[in-house]
Amino acid sequence: MGKPLVAYFSASGTTERVAKELAQAVCDAILLGFPIRRYVAPTIFNSFLESYDFSGKKQSAASLKAWVETVL
Repeated sequence: MGKPLVAYFSASGTTERVAKELAQAVCDAILLGFPIRRYVAPTIFNSFLESYDFSGKKQSAASLKAWVETVL
């Protein structure tokens, strides 16, 4: 069973707390999380995505709201 890669951007710490909970609940996945402001991902998050090749990897990118709904 592999470990997940959980990458997140957290301005206030809320996304960080949710990311850590999800990291305990999933295996063999790449989870990418970010706070949502004005209904778009932060620029730093888009820059991160453009920097890496995730082809062939099981991944999920979601806003904090979607992550919270998953955890709860």
